[in-house]
Amino acid sequence: IVNKGDGKTPYSPIQQAAVIWLLRYHAQKYNFGREWVDTHKNVRAAYLRKYPGAKDVNGKPVSNKPDPAGLDVAAIVGAAFG
Repeated sequence: IVNKGDGKTPYSPIQQAAVIWLLRYHAQKYNFGREWVDTHKNVRAAYLRKYPGAKDVNGKPVSNKPDPAGLDVAAIVGAAFG
């Protein structure tokens, strides 16, 4: 989902509902639970711990990713999985 990413601009209820729907849909289709849902930030941090000094396809160092600023990920996951 997209917004200004400044942590101040809220995500619309429609955007949040879409993410919840997508999580439910994919969890049912691919049979996974909330324990398999994580953020870009956490996944990238784990990758960098495993591969320190990793470079992208252009030879640039791989850096951390921010999560969507201002998005309550825990609330979204909670709403999707109950």
